[in-house]
Amino acid sequence: MVNGYLEELGQALTCKYLDSCISNCLLSDILELGNGFAFKSGAYTESGRYKVLTIKNVQDGNVDCSSSNRLDELPIKMKEHCKLKPGDVVLSLTGNVGRVGIVAETSCLLNQRVAVLLPRDEHCLAGLYFIFRQQSFRSEMIGIAKGTAQANLSPVETLRLSISYDESTFQELSAILRPVYDGILANKIESLKLAEFRNLLLPKLMSGEIDVSKIGLMQLNSQFPKAWLSRCLPRCWDWIRHPELAMRVVAPVFVGGVKRSDFIVASADVLMDMGVNLQHVVLGIHALLVGGVNGIHLCENRI
Repeated sequence: MVNGYLEELGQALTCKYLDSCISNCLLSDILELGNGFAFKSGAYTESGRYKVLTIKNVQDGNVDCSSSNRLDELPIKMKEHCKLKPGDVVLSLTGNVGRVGIVAETSCLLNQRVAVLLPRDEHCLAGLYFIFRQQSFRSEMIGIAKGTAQANLSPVETLRLSISYDESTFQELSAILRPVYDGILANKIESLKLAEFRNLLLPKLMSGEIDVSKIGLMQLNSQFPKAWLSRCLPRCWDWIRHPELAMRVVAPVFVGGVKRSDFIVASADVLMDMGVNLQHVVLGIHALLVGGVNGIHLCENRI
C-alpha cells in the first residue's frame, strides 16, 4: 500500500515536470542500456548462489526473482553491469515489452532480452525510473517494438526516443524524486526480509516446534528491537493524538496528495518513553492510512 502511494506521488511530480518542460533530448544523450548475458542453460544448478533475472521476473514496477534459475559461478565473459545490485532499474525487451522494475535482491544476474538502465549521471536514475513508468512513454516503446509471434524492443531504437528534457530542471526533479525512489526500494527490501522470515517461521509453527499459544500481545511489545520500530512507526504522533491538529495538518496529505511517506518515518524512543502499546500504535496508524481523514477519529479510539 505504501509503495502504491509513493508511486502515485512520483508519477504526479513527473507529470508536472513533463507538462512544464518545452525542450527535448534523445534518451541516448542521457542514458545507456546495458544488455543482458546469454547464459547457458546447462550451467544452471538447483540451489546456486546467483539468481538469473529474465523477462518473466520483470513485472510492472516490480522484480521478483523467487523462481529464477540459478548459477554457482559467474561466466568469464560476462560484463560488469550484468551483475545487478539493489537499486538497479531493469527493462523488459521481449514479450510484454517496456516494463520496468527496481531490483531489491542481491546476487542477481542480467539475462538476455532484459536491459539495465545506465544513466550517464547516476543522480538522475530516480527521474528516469519515473519517466519509464509513465504510461505514455511505455506506449511509445510498445509502438516501436517489432515481431509477429512476440514483440521485441530494440535497445538501439529505444535510445532514439525523445523525452521532455531540461538539464537543470531534470536534475532538480531527480533530486526531489530520490527520497521517493529510495523509500520504494527500502520497502521492497523490507518485504523480502519479512517474506524470508515468514518462510522460516511458518514450518516451525505448523510442526509445533515453536509454541505461541501462551504468548500475549503485551509480552510481544517488549520483544521488538528499537531499530525495527524506528523504521515502522511515525514521527507525527501528536497529529494522531490531537484531532484538531490532525485536521489541519493530516487532512492536506490525503486531500491534496502531500507526501504520505512522512507517516512511515519514525521516532521509536519517543513512543516507547510514552509507554504506548505497540499493538495500539500499529492499529491506529493503519486506520489513519486506510481511512484517510475519517480514520483519525478511529485512530484516537484505538489508542
